[in-house]
Amino acid sequence: MSYFKPDWIDKYLPKEKIKVVFDIGSKHGHDGLIFKKKFPKARVIAIEADDVLYCKIVGNPSMRCLEVFNYAVFDKDGVVEFHYNRGKCNGSGSVFPPNPKVFKFDHVSSFGTQMVGSIRMDTLCEKIGIDDIDIVHMDIQGAEYNALIGLGDMRPKMIFLEVGYKYYKGALSPISKLRGMGYKHILNIKGDQLWVYAMNKLNR
Repeated sequence: MSYFKPDWIDKYLPKEKIKVVFDIGSKHGHDGLIFKKKFPKARVIAIEADDVLYCKIVGNPSMRCLEVFNYAVFDKDGVVEFHYNRGKCNGSGSVFPPNPKVFKFDHVSSFGTQMVGSIRMDTLCEKIGIDDIDIVHMDIQGAEYNALIGLGDMRPKMIFLEVGYKYYKGALSPISKLRGMGYKHILNIKGDQLWVYAMNKLNR
């Protein structure tokens, strides 16, 4: 479970009827399930690049309420090399190779690589009939900047993401990109950040 608090949705999107939530880097699907319980009528799309974790999600009967996809969300459609972690709790996989800083975390051990399908978010939305996104919950270990590019002209109303680019070689900070896309920074919490699209009517 991330540090995201569902009550923030009520605070910053007070008049919105939540219809679409993306949980990107879903790991075991638990965050997606929390969103689904809060918004049972919403489409909750869980995306996980690691095939082992993906199989755990689709093999869990409690996750059948989610729409689950096995992709690395990126700035291009195709295939990318994915660096997966098989440490204590798995996770922390990335399309970028880890640098030594990441090994300070006790849940990270050695990384292996595999080729996985990559997809832009606007491409996936077109495929599954989505033209507007309410919330993006993103934990993709340094690929946040690239995922934002993959949104194209789409502007989710709220984005919560881990800012993990410092731990992966070649990864870029998403912060200037978010500002350039029209997002307002709301808060930091243990390396994660909440952003809200500036065109929203915020509860001040």
